[in-house]
Amino acid sequence: MYLLDTCTLLWIAADQARMSDHALECVRSRPESLFVSAISSFEIALRHARKKLLLPLAPAIWWRETLTFHGITEIPVSGEIGAEAAMLPP
Repeated sequence: MYLLDTCTLLWIAADQARMSDHALECVRSRPESLFVSAISSFEIALRHARKKLLLPLAPAIWWRETLTFHGITEIPVSGEIGAEAAMLPP
């Protein structure tokens, strides 16, 4: 199981040249083992809203299509994680 952070997900989707050869091999050889936290969608949407991240689609559509295309499984966010995320600085 590989739990991707937000940057790695963005690199898989649009900038694989930033990834090491080992990381690329892991991603390509075991796509069924790729997971990402749903909270990453929140982070991506915030960056997009603040004009710090350009996406070719609306964040929700980009998220769904990226995970589907790459076979990545989303791990849901618990209520506790959601409440803690709201306490992060803007």
